[in-house]
Amino acid sequence: MTSLVLDAAKFTPYIGEDFTLTAQETVINAVLAKIVEYPASTAPGAPRTAFSLFLCVQHNAFPDIQSGDYAIEHRSLDNIGLAYIERILSPQPDVIRLEVAFN
Repeated sequence: MTSLVLDAAKFTPYIGEDFTLTAQETVINAVLAKIVEYPASTAPGAPRTAFSLFLCVQHNAFPDIQSGDYAIEHRSLDNIGLAYIERILSPQPDVIRLEVAFN
């Protein structure tokens, strides 16, 4: 998929499925919880609408997850490549939420 423009529609069929996030020695299993598109934040002439992926990880499995660059993979998609993933606030104390923004 790295030669294609990634857009929200490419990820939509995989909501609720597992993704693998890898950074150096760390491998994290995360579930794609939702996708949000941001038309107002999209630059004029951009090849896609800006969007974010929101992933969930069980806190007890990976309590020390930090924001940073991770390779993102899914068994049905080609290697998505590196992306900066931000750890964000979660409404549930036992779940870590992560956001991947595609501008």
